[in-house]
Amino acid sequence: MKKTLVVLFVVTFSSCQLIHFLSVNDKKPESRKEYQAYLLANGYDTINSFQLLRNYYDSINTLPYTLNLYKLNYNTKASPIQIRVYDSTGKFTNGYEQCFGELKKTHILDSFPLKKITHFPINYNLLLINDIKLFSHNLIEQREILNKASDKKYTLIVFYSQWAGYYSTNTLKLLKKHLKYNLNNVLLIKVNTSPL
Repeated sequence: MKKTLVVLFVVTFSSCQLIHFLSVNDKKPESRKEYQAYLLANGYDTINSFQLLRNYYDSINTLPYTLNLYKLNYNTKASPIQIRVYDSTGKFTNGYEQCFGELKKTHILDSFPLKKITHFPINYNLLLINDIKLFSHNLIEQREILNKASDKKYTLIVFYSQWAGYYSTNTLKLLKKHLKYNLNNVLLIKVNTSPL
């Protein structure tokens, strides 16, 4: 009986769903003070730190904004933990979402900015200007971010949330280590994905 329950549990949950179930807390609103404290606790500054805008919360599940085409095709929710990389012109170059697998085990951080993993169902039609709209309504601020981005070789946006538990903390930790010697070439933008 016990073996049957284990098999049923494993069949019911994909690996992403299983890890999600075991490590993620209930979604809860995170104030600016809370998510900035979380960044600081994980060794990040709060410069270029934003919150996903409420009216765009579901937009990361739509074609102009989604990273994971598999999830789009099967009408499932986008992961709250993502890394997106753009070049100095605002063109998307590569990305990662938590459901692609354990960040360290994917080896996507083996090269800078991110190693291409051809079997990942990545939407390569993303644009930096669209991503900026996810966290800023202010046109002046949007232009300032685009100007900063054009001065850097890469713009890297990391989506995170404290309620996402292990995935969020681990992604921030590994990304920090990965960027350690390359921050001069990168505009790093941190976007909290907790619901407002």
